[in-house]
Amino acid sequence: MASIEWKAIDLLLFLKKFIPKTFYGKIAYFLLLPGIVTVGFLAVGLVYLGSYSIFKFDPYHMVVYTLTSENYVLLLTNPAYLTIFVRTLKISLIASASSIVLGFFYAYFTVRTRSSILQKILLTSLFVPFFTGDVIRVYGWLIVLGKNGFVSYVSKMIWGHGAELIFTETAVVIGLTQVLLPLAVLMIAPAITAIRRDLEFAAMNLGANEFRTLVYVVVPLSKPGLIAAFVTTFTIGVTAFAEPDILGGGRADFAANVVFKFMFNAGAYPQAAAFCILITLVASLVVFVVLKRIGLGTMMYTRTGR
Repeated sequence: MASIEWKAIDLLLFLKKFIPKTFYGKIAYFLLLPGIVTVGFLAVGLVYLGSYSIFKFDPYHMVVYTLTSENYVLLLTNPAYLTIFVRTLKISLIASASSIVLGFFYAYFTVRTRSSILQKILLTSLFVPFFTGDVIRVYGWLIVLGKNGFVSYVSKMIWGHGAELIFTETAVVIGLTQVLLPLAVLMIAPAITAIRRDLEFAAMNLGANEFRTLVYVVVPLSKPGLIAAFVTTFTIGVTAFAEPDILGGGRADFAANVVFKFMFNAGAYPQAAAFCILITLVASLVVFVVLKRIGLGTMMYTRTGR
């Protein structure tokens, strides 16, 4: 096996001789090709959804290829759909913020701990949730938050009555936060790793305590990771399906649940497409505003006038 690998390397070195030197500086552009192809597929999908969203829905023919704006008018004027729309954004923002806060401390402790054994345990605990699907994790919370679950048992011992968390927005926030937490840690940990520990020691030598050092030194320098964590967790949270469906029990539906019902219960493809376009536009607008107000995060550059 090793000999085959060396032969492949020798072949690449041989082929390198035939590549013009002027081409070397342009190799980076070819490395962008996979990303361009992926974004291209997404763009085609959005265009396809956009075209369906302006077609008329008919219960008998499902899609009538007549241009109309009634799908958007229905979604933007119906109080029930507006409530679901606002709930999706609200819970996604709360879960994203919660996962970022918890993920920051988890990442900081994982990166800064001096015990290699403890660090490995923390990293293993972080990656274990990826071995199971969202549905399995959500069903775990269903057991914990259920009527006879652990939370209800502890609540009865302390207050004398069980806590009613299941089938509520609070349950959805808890479940969604747990799902997004590992992603937030993975985004924040590299940013903290890049911060030199000497900067924290310097702040402490100048009189700052650990909390002020964390707030005024570590958090600002962790900005790229925090921004990346927000973009990742928020966009994934907006598209959540299993968490609101199982933990919400039909009382805390997200946009994805409504799209599912539009498509598979009513066959209303134009209305489902319109809902997808709306939630995509609003989520993109939120991300754009955050990047515009706070910064570009992982794109570590500043524009200076000359």
